[in-house]
Amino acid sequence: MLNPTRKNYALSVLAIAFFVIIALASGDDKKTSSSSGSASAEDVKKPAENWSYESDTDKMTSKVVYYGSTDAKEPVKLKFPYEGSEASLVIARKNNQSLAYFKVTKGQILAANPVNGGEIKVRFDSDQPETYQVSGPSDMSSETVFINSADRFITRLKKSKTLLVEVEFFDNGTRQVEFNTSNFVWNH
Repeated sequence: MLNPTRKNYALSVLAIAFFVIIALASGDDKKTSSSSGSASAEDVKKPAENWSYESDTDKMTSKVVYYGSTDAKEPVKLKFPYEGSEASLVIARKNNQSLAYFKVTKGQILAANPVNGGEIKVRFDSDQPETYQVSGPSDMSSETVFINSADRFITRLKKSKTLLVEVEFFDNGTRQVEFNTSNFVWNH
């Protein structure tokens, strides 16, 4: 039988060993979670998941509305009070109609006039730039433009890897916004 001093020493050693094992185990969890946040060699080879897809049911018609969207590679460089503006490209299918629109979180797109509309230039990959007629939304906001030839635009988008959109902004001039459009899947 152990004397009390040796017994206390043995319990202390076991307690310390227990806490060391717990600390090491929780350290492994942190390493695992942090390594999953950074790109490994295998992750770099895989293309980034740049499109997000959603669906929603229109309460008025009970029909499903489908959405696909991707964000610009970088923020749009606009002056005060619009700095930090983010851009998105959205594709939708609603009431058997295709929609394609470009939107920003801040800024005033000059072509967003709901009465006469306007135009934007786009360039798919290294092809020649094309001009697309656009219309503004019915709520008269100036952060979104709808591409009038959505079906033609979507057909081109499916085959592209990059898209450059050139848009004119109020008090900021023309800006070019780049999107990674690879891996776009649209069956609606």
